[in-house]
Amino acid sequence: MQIKVYTIGKTKDSALAELIASYHSKLKFSKNPHFLSLLIADRHPQQAYSPAQILAEYKFSVHNSFFLAEWGRTLSTESWQKLLQTKLLEAEDVNLIIGNAFGWHKEAEINYISLSALTFTHELATLMLWEQLYRFSDLLLGGKFAK
Repeated sequence: MQIKVYTIGKTKDSALAELIASYHSKLKFSKNPHFLSLLIADRHPQQAYSPAQILAEYKFSVHNSFFLAEWGRTLSTESWQKLLQTKLLEAEDVNLIIGNAFGWHKEAEINYISLSALTFTHELATLMLWEQLYRFSDLLLGGKFAK
């Protein structure tokens, strides 16, 4: 099982890009091969994307794909951990997809999740997601990541 984080477009803020890269490095060297970061080209930088179109184009399972949106279902760190551990036990890949600055169209049958009830830039949300994945990785390896 791999947890694949897809972002539409590159992180333009160099300070945030550096912090995101530091989490990539921490996860890469944590002896945990479950995490992968992938980039989707931002072909429409001035509009929201259709999750159904992304699912079809990349052949993602709707059951294992989660689109980050400010209005999605908010999960606690513990809820994230349970969701990812369940997928790990099912030996299924998980796709976590972060949109561009315009986000997603609201569509039925799509798993939308949120990191917070607050609104963040997609670049900051990317950093926060990687931080949560780092916590999950530490717990998987038997650590007790501080709250």
